[in-house]
Amino acid sequence: MTAAVREEDLDQVIAAWDERLRRVDENLIALEADPTYQMLGGSARATLRGKTKDRVVPALEALGELFEHRERLNTVVVRAKELRAEVSFWNKDEKLAEIAALLGGPSITLGTRQLPVAQRNLLDPATTDVAVVPEELLSEMVRAYQVARDAVAEVAAAWARVEPRLLELEREVALVTDEATGLGQIELTRGPLERVTAELARVRGLVSTDPLAVDGAVDAAIVTPLRELRASLAELAGHKATVTRGFGQADALLASLDEAVSESTKAASRAEREFSGFSVSASARSGRQEIILGLRPWREKIAAAAAAGHFRSASVGLTRWLEVARGVLEAEREVVTTARQAEATRTELEGRLSARRAQAAALIARGPGGAASAELDELARKADRALQNRPTDLAEARRQVDRYESAVRALGTGGRVS
Repeated sequence: MTAAVREEDLDQVIAAWDERLRRVDENLIALEADPTYQMLGGSARATLRGKTKDRVVPALEALGELFEHRERLNTVVVRAKELRAEVSFWNKDEKLAEIAALLGGPSITLGTRQLPVAQRNLLDPATTDVAVVPEELLSEMVRAYQVARDAVAEVAAAWARVEPRLLELEREVALVTDEATGLGQIELTRGPLERVTAELARVRGLVSTDPLAVDGAVDAAIVTPLRELRASLAELAGHKATVTRGFGQADALLASLDEAVSESTKAASRAEREFSGFSVSASARSGRQEIILGLRPWREKIAAAAAAGHFRSASVGLTRWLEVARGVLEAEREVVTTARQAEATRTELEGRLSARRAQAAALIARGPGGAASAELDELARKADRALQNRPTDLAEARRQVDRYESAVRALGTGGRVS
């Protein structure tokens, strides 16, 4: 800026500096009023540690200098206004030149700085005055403000993010504790939960002294162990549910077994009296009885393991128990099925014999009787005796009924009964 600047342009420059200073004041006041800034700029500043201290303290110190720089700028602008008021016809060029030098030259002194030996001549002073142009000082103030503003915003964001997160984690710790208690696994989870609780307390301390370092600590030392505990408890809860359902199935199987054993014993005894060659292996039946007698004590051992919270082993044991019990139940029911099949076979043979007798009577009534009738009667009697014999030889009874049927069919086609 030179003395050739017109008065109107100079007035605009001074007005622009007034506007700039007004905005500086406005934004500095707003930053000072920020709750996070007030906390960091007050007693909390001395307690800052670690990452937050490294980020915030230099920024706040630079911001402190910014207030001093603002006063330096204001002094220059006030002096420029005073000089502008002194401009007259007689001193116009001189005053305008002085204002131009004030606003456009290195008119702000920032003190002195030590000159390095390498930059001194023999007769040079050890220190030199540091003077800057107002525009340069303002640019430095803008940078300092941005650094401070961003540091305060980062801490505010960390506090806003961390506090709800810690509350959520504390609720999750309580939930995991309740789940572990409900599953009878409090001893299993005691150590991990104590470590997580201690870490939560440590992180809570960091919230006030080093909030920018909290996120990493939460993830590594709290979130991961809690996630693993929840997964382990979920697995145990699944095993517990399986065991609970399994005990219901086991009780139903025991009731079914009692009924099946009673029914198979009666069915086998009746079938052995009614049918020759029908028998249940004594060794197989003895083996099943031994297994059945062992099922209840075995179930109680599994129940004791479940009551102690050993749901994984209880689930495995109960699965095997159910397999064995179902196998024995199926074997007992097979005895009943076999006995019923023998009875059904005899009933079916009796029905066939009765139907063929009726057919034979009709055939004889329409044709000659005599020897054919006598032969058929004899075959019918043999078949009937085979079916009436106790125990019944089903193979022999079937053979006799087949012979009689063949003879009746032969009579019906005009053949010879033999």
